[in-house]
Amino acid sequence: MPLHRGSSAINWAIINGDRETGLTIFWPDQGIDTGAILLQKSCPIGPDDTVGSIYFNHLLRWVWMP
Repeated sequence: MPLHRGSSAINWAIINGDRETGLTIFWPDQGIDTGAILLQKSCPIGPDDTVGSIYFNHLLRWVWMP
């Protein structure tokens, strides 16, 4: 998780009309987007959500204020 990898994962979730997206914080190893998972969080994508609203109102809020 999330389904779409890389730095624009939430952008692609919105573009593709996904109903849910997520955030994974991991300890990278030698691979690309691989390593030990430290935290995971998912959230629904609402009809008016933007990348900013998902990051700041859902995902990062959870990371910094659990």
